[in-house]
Amino acid sequence: MKSGSWISFGIMLLMSLVLSSRFQATESLLYVYLGVAAIALVLKLIKSINLK
Repeated sequence: MKSGSWISFGIMLLMSLVLSSRFQATESLLYVYLGVAAIALVLKLIKSINLK
């Protein structure tokens, strides 16, 4: 589970780098914040599943 979360985190970092290179700074920041929020939600889901 931990390795999977790290892999998804790396994928989101790569996507944010690609977006930041294609879009303006303000738009790329919004995408980065959305990516971080998505990662947080995934980690919460994984923790809730592990608790059950």
